[in-house]
Amino acid sequence: MTASAMVSKTPLRQVGSVRELLSNGQARDQLAAVAASHMTPERVMRLLALAIDRTPQIAECSPLSLLGCLMTCAGLALEPNTSLHHAYIIPRKNNKKRVMEATLQIGSRRGVIQFIGDAQEETAKKRGTVRMTRQLARLMRRWAREGGSHVVTWRGEAIEEIDTALLAASRRAGIPPVTPHQLKHTAVSWAFARGMTIEDAVGWFDTSAKTLLGFYREYSPEHQARAQAIMEKRG
Repeated sequence: MTASAMVSKTPLRQVGSVRELLSNGQARDQLAAVAASHMTPERVMRLLALAIDRTPQIAECSPLSLLGCLMTCAGLALEPNTSLHHAYIIPRKNNKKRVMEATLQIGSRRGVIQFIGDAQEETAKKRGTVRMTRQLARLMRRWAREGGSHVVTWRGEAIEEIDTALLAASRRAGIPPVTPHQLKHTAVSWAFARGMTIEDAVGWFDTSAKTLLGFYREYSPEHQARAQAIMEKRG
């Protein structure tokens, strides 16, 4: 499949296939609005066509989910599914919606995690990135060298419902049920206890400053330290 030189004026919501997406004018306009200087919409569409040649299943993905991946690649100047290992467009079956969706996996060589959820797939809006810790980046690179495709797998297949997977793992381990929210709560608490600031935590944990101040600030060793020092002054 190759990117067509003709530009279609079909409304984006009416695009019914990836082939139509390749030549859609609105899709190109959205890519142009977020793209890095050298990542023109035409270049992004050519990269998509090459990715489909290598992985034909990508052509079966819903156009909007695929556009969300392309916008992220364009904005971060990532070339998907190439020997540069910047990022990978991965087709996955959404059993609830009964459609194939495109998900984006950022290459571990860049040392960042890109969070992509249902909201982005539906609206094609970008979400933020988080730098990996050095320890995690090393593990991710090793996992990639060994042929790993997803961070969490079971018997070689990607986990579709992390909540269900954690509950099953908890039962097998003989411990109380564990949820993603509890893991995040623990991570945020530990981060503040080790001195992370509100400003850094907002971006790292994708959580509002209001929530962090209301629920986690007290874990910081600096919590009320200034107020305490003022009250302890004499005279």
